[in-house]
Amino acid sequence: MLLFGSSGIVKRTDNNRHFRDLRKNGSVWVDHDLDKTLISLHTHQRAFLDKRERILRTWGRHVPHLLTFVGSLPPAKEIEKKGQKNEITNLDQTVELGANIDGYTVLWKKVLKSYMFLCEHLIDTYEWFMRADDDLFLVTYNLANALREFDPEQVHYLGQRMSYKEQEYASGGAGYVFSRGLMKAMQPGNTRWENCLSVDPKDDKFWKGAERYGKPEDVYMATCIDKHIGHKMQSISGFQGMSASYRHPQYSEFEWLKQRESPVITFHYVTREQMYQMYTQFY
Repeated sequence: MLLFGSSGIVKRTDNNRHFRDLRKNGSVWVDHDLDKTLISLHTHQRAFLDKRERILRTWGRHVPHLLTFVGSLPPAKEIEKKGQKNEITNLDQTVELGANIDGYTVLWKKVLKSYMFLCEHLIDTYEWFMRADDDLFLVTYNLANALREFDPEQVHYLGQRMSYKEQEYASGGAGYVFSRGLMKAMQPGNTRWENCLSVDPKDDKFWKGAERYGKPEDVYMATCIDKHIGHKMQSISGFQGMSASYRHPQYSEFEWLKQRESPVITFHYVTREQMYQMYTQFY
């Protein structure tokens, strides 16, 4: 496990649900077209043992580099219990960011801190940084194909275009991608993420109406980037913030997703059953 703090990285190895154990299926291919891409999975304590594990047993198996960010881990007894039943993948590549930022209304703080961590430790290792929710389904090879069109050393902010009070932003649920060029522009010592942690890029009037959600993380990131480097997001077909529950009358299960003109990169609001069903279709 990786701990976030001023002292840097401290690494500890832990091997600690009703899941389909796909790990027993033998060798799994890894999408090496994403060798220079880091998937940042954001989850919270209550979902860590379930939703994170679901991803690691489906599309997460094909990702070369996946790092989980959580406010704080579940109690040790819960982890040990799952470990005894072989119901949790080891906890390597997990970063705790602080229990006080584990709720949805402060997700924006968690995500900002995760970007500060990435800029401090991994900015020279990866070319692309993708944020993923714990109920997102990712098609790795379609993501790799989409990223080939862009230069990672340039400033890029990619995803599904949304709008809030005339502020364009990339849907957090659909997942979005930052280039190394953007991360370097926003890293400490430059125009920076930590400034947005202490100084809101917008006033209270802008956030009025969003109180239920705190400050929506995806909107907040867009305002932060816009304020400091004046860069707007770029929309890519294939990132979907909608649910995958739609059923096409001509196709069974999720076969209809393959027939889309724009290849599927992500879907959001994916349930446990859908995660496995879609996995059998795309992998």
